[in-house]
Amino acid sequence: MTTPDDFWFAHDALMLAMSQSEKSTRATTFANIRELKKAGVTAPQIAYLRTKHNRLRARAADPGKCVDIMVSYAVENNDRIAWGVIFARVDDFVTAGKVPPMAFLKAINDAFTNFRSTAGKSLDDAFFGKRGRGQPKASCVDYLWAKGNADPVAHFLARQGQSNSGLRGDFSPLDAAIRATIEFRKDGHGGKVPRGHSRSQILRQYTEFKK
Repeated sequence: MTTPDDFWFAHDALMLAMSQSEKSTRATTFANIRELKKAGVTAPQIAYLRTKHNRLRARAADPGKCVDIMVSYAVENNDRIAWGVIFARVDDFVTAGKVPPMAFLKAINDAFTNFRSTAGKSLDDAFFGKRGRGQPKASCVDYLWAKGNADPVAHFLARQGQSNSGLRGDFSPLDAAIRATIEFRKDGHGGKVPRGHSRSQILRQYTEFKK
């Protein structure tokens, strides 16, 4: 089964394939690494980012595979956000005067065919499936948001083992790491805690991704 990680990795690789040559990609990568070092990012973290970027470049060499993965996730999960991302990439191709990938067009056409062939079915049903009662199913963006909170917690926990950076205070190491993650998020939201960043929510997200 295609996962949200698969979807976003394929999407980023497709964007790389659409936007950059090999030479410009490498130049941009090394420039970014210099900036990361200035910002205090550790050598192991930079090595991880370099490895991930090399994997992205390898995947970007086969844009058709990227498109297939994106479509597979959207169709399997009736994910409205994933479909929205696909629509945006189709728009990119059309705006640039290029024919969108056939897998994108076929998936969209299949949904339209489903809509036309079933009486009483709405376009929402055709693309996104019928919604049941209760909480809507988590989307690929919800997954990305949760992972984006879990990763900083792991980072701040690791920092506590490397230095006396003041993260501990009167808190347990995990509490201190969650507190630091909240402060990190506040910096990007005008000093306010953004929605979905309570201690209990971040703890739940970290616990989920730690498994």
